[in-house]
Amino acid sequence: MSRLEKLTHFLLIVVCVVSVSLLLEKRFWAERSRSGIGAAALVGKRINIPGAEWRRARLNAVVFMNSKCHFCMESMPFYREISSVRKESHQGISLEAISTEPVEELGQTLARERLEVDGAYTVPGDFPLHNTPTMLIVDATGTVGAFSRAS
Repeated sequence: MSRLEKLTHFLLIVVCVVSVSLLLEKRFWAERSRSGIGAAALVGKRINIPGAEWRRARLNAVVFMNSKCHFCMESMPFYREISSVRKESHQGISLEAISTEPVEELGQTLARERLEVDGAYTVPGDFPLHNTPTMLIVDATGTVGAFSRAS
């Protein structure tokens, strides 16, 4: 094998490795690099989401999602299970959905995925969360008690 062929093979391997790395980063880690204070910093703080009525339930499970997020769509069976359990339990638990998308688009996604929620709200683009999906547990005063995010 000539030096030129060896160099060509080496460069092809480098291009392939770089390409795969970029694809994997875009697919799995792109959302992680966006700015925002993150869910952990919200624990213990009150959040204000226009239209949300926290006092409606003792505990509010709030799903921050996006219709274009494949992790959100993959999580729909879990959210449907939460919806079913909260309706059957009668324990004062609500399920809310929030998104930076227009509420109409969020509503269409929820209907298409057959997810029943107690409220769907649009949050401003500067809302401190950027990773989707993220679930917040919010009490009746609007204070975040815990969070969970897809990883």
